[in-house]
Amino acid sequence: MELEDILSHYGAVPAIQEKHRYNQFNTKPLRYEMSETGAYVFNQIYHACRESCLSTIERTASGAIKKNIKNSYSWDVAVTNTYVRITIILGKKVYVVRVGHLDHVDGKTQYPNASWKAFCKLCDEKGIDIDDFAITTEEGMMIKATDFPKARIIAFTTQKEKDDGLEHCHHVDFHSSHMAGLVNTHPEFRPVVEELYANRKINPIYKAVLNQCWGAMQSPKIPWECRWTHLSRDALNDTNRRLKELSGRIVANGGKILAYNTDGIWYQGEIYHGEGEGKGLGCWENDHTECTMRFKSSGAYEFIENGEYHVVMRGYSKLDAVMSRKDWQWGDIYRTGLVVFSWDDEKGLILEDYNNGI
Repeated sequence: MELEDILSHYGAVPAIQEKHRYNQFNTKPLRYEMSETGAYVFNQIYHACRESCLSTIERTASGAIKKNIKNSYSWDVAVTNTYVRITIILGKKVYVVRVGHLDHVDGKTQYPNASWKAFCKLCDEKGIDIDDFAITTEEGMMIKATDFPKARIIAFTTQKEKDDGLEHCHHVDFHSSHMAGLVNTHPEFRPVVEELYANRKINPIYKAVLNQCWGAMQSPKIPWECRWTHLSRDALNDTNRRLKELSGRIVANGGKILAYNTDGIWYQGEIYHGEGEGKGLGCWENDHTECTMRFKSSGAYEFIENGEYHVVMRGYSKLDAVMSRKDWQWGDIYRTGLVVFSWDDEKGLILEDYNNGI
């Protein structure tokens, strides 16, 4: 079959865009889980692209598709740590095929573009021009490469399946921590972020803005192009500072720090109460208490609270393909592994160590 027939066969729908003005991020991708089926479909399309006469897409430094006639019939593949993506341009038609973990949503999900527009609109209403804070794409990419902190995701203890769970475990969570960090480091945004936070339960759009704008600011995608990366950096540095400071007080109170999970702390011992506790922006609360838990790794743990089982696992596992996590039971994190993939320019997407543990 011809490439376009193969795309149609698997249900790929193109976006019709202006000539020489292409944007794959405005194209609804054909999406598959990182599974055997997803890998098969992706490789069928990949090999069809390789056997075609299409040229390679020319891109800008930020990853955007250049506006030139050479891109009229072209394609390329992007391989990241979490997904692979093919972009195909056939005249005015743009196709995107993506294999990676899918977020199962109810059709009401708000995507970062809409959140960013809502954030900018509120900034305008407060007399803030977001472009006044922009840097160049090159500066933003340099910050990401050399000066961007790591989110604190680490377990200081791990258990095996045969081990008993840890008792008297609690979790503290900072409310909208990264956006609070933006306010702490750039007070100009306080009226905007405080309004978002105060009305997040009334206006669901505001909740999405709080969750998504920190990541959007550092995104290489259009319309951000890394131009607000320094704001994301400063906000995360502030989150990490508050995690460290609160951990010190918990330890001084006799507690033991078990793990960090970006903007929260798991600890064991007496339930801690103290300075900064509350429901306000950037405040913290104990949102889980008196839990029994086990850590398989920094990215996989399970706990029981009030008789109810909970699982946290970063990535997509083989068990996810056949069972919703709400149906998992104690010990299941030890009986499944992440779906791991590699890339080969000749073969395409390869699933490896499919039964490997985390």
